[in-house]
Amino acid sequence: MSEKMQYVKSGIFSYSGKLITILSSLVYTFLIANFLGPANYGLVSYYISFTLGLIGMFGIYYFGGIVGVFMPKWKSRRFFKYNFVGVFVISLLLFLGLYMFSEEIVFRLGRSNYELLQITSFLLLVIPFTLLYTWIFRSFKMFGKELKFNLIVAVLNLSLAFLLVVVLGYGPFGVVYAMIFSNICGLVFLAYHLKYLTFLDNPIDFSEIKKYSIFGIPATFLNRVENQILLVFMGLFIIDEELGMYYIALKIVSVVVATPINSLTEVLLPYLSESSNDKRKISRYFSLNIKFSLIVTLILSVLVILFSKYVLMFLFPEYVGAYLFVVALTVLFVISSLDPLHSLFVSLNRMDIIARSKLASLMSTIVFGLLFIPLFSVFGLIVTQTLSVLVCRVMLIYYLKSIDISVEIIPRKRDVVYFCSSLNKLMLAVFGRMRR
Repeated sequence: MSEKMQYVKSGIFSYSGKLITILSSLVYTFLIANFLGPANYGLVSYYISFTLGLIGMFGIYYFGGIVGVFMPKWKSRRFFKYNFVGVFVISLLLFLGLYMFSEEIVFRLGRSNYELLQITSFLLLVIPFTLLYTWIFRSFKMFGKELKFNLIVAVLNLSLAFLLVVVLGYGPFGVVYAMIFSNICGLVFLAYHLKYLTFLDNPIDFSEIKKYSIFGIPATFLNRVENQILLVFMGLFIIDEELGMYYIALKIVSVVVATPINSLTEVLLPYLSESSNDKRKISRYFSLNIKFSLIVTLILSVLVILFSKYVLMFLFPEYVGAYLFVVALTVLFVISSLDPLHSLFVSLNRMDIIARSKLASLMSTIVFGLLFIPLFSVFGLIVTQTLSVLVCRVMLIYYLKSIDISVEIIPRKRDVVYFCSSLNKLMLAVFGRMRR
């Protein structure tokens, strides 16, 4: 199998795992959102988002960055152990801090039910490790294991949430209990299969890590603190019912539009990192990825706009008012389809450029957030997100000229023909094997 076809195959594996999550997530949302109602659904979704946002804000995603960039090159067991210790220390400190200060945080945000946030804080003892292990398997291009992990977590989360929320009446607490237990089971699966990875004793180039970290740490912090600031604005200026509407709209658009692009972006990084010295190869993979991202995002966005209102009417009648939020969010996700730009600069260890773009995005979020969210609530939130992402992506496009790599972003007719032809060949190959 050619390397390009192997890349496409990896992308399909990655997306298949996401597809499982999509299907279970839609059933999950149908059951839980309708049973809880907009206010309770908005509150528990907000607390989960706030808690998981701390993971990024305090450095967990920094470890994801260095695993994604350097593990494909080194495949070092010692490097994995260093990252594990770092994730363990940060997750433990975050859990203790959030658990002890939950009541004060809830009061400052003007929310209610601090006990729910305390229970949600236990996610900080689980999710960082599931992230670390999936990053490791992804860096080895073991996307099949990630697919199985997604299947385990999705099925268990759906089953337990139904039992705890609908049958036993635990309400929002049941949502969190189910999420904790299902991810623990998924983590056990990944930890067991870690022994099958072929680690090497390649030396760790600490000078490369230092070079990455000089700007990688600030870039990671800026990106995550931006998300957390946005969540604070949401807590201060948007009521629970409107949060429920926003999260339903976000769920619909993200699972349909963003998931395919995220799958390709996840697959892209290990391929780029392995070929960081081959600029021609990087240019080929990146141009292929970003053109495909734009084409797929535009097609899926149109479908979402055409059909999501009917989905809301039949499946989520209490949330029909979220349709206008869905339309607004499609603009945000079209701009976000340029995310492969981030992977390109990360693979080249140009975290200085990433840091500058994240700083500009953070400043945009603060300025636009304070300007629009108090006045326009959820619409102000979406406008703020869209403008911030636009500022970030424009800066990354501007800096393309500084890396001496020929990059094509705008799809042409020949690209559409090529993608259709490649997909047809892949499907024929898959069906050919099934017949055997």
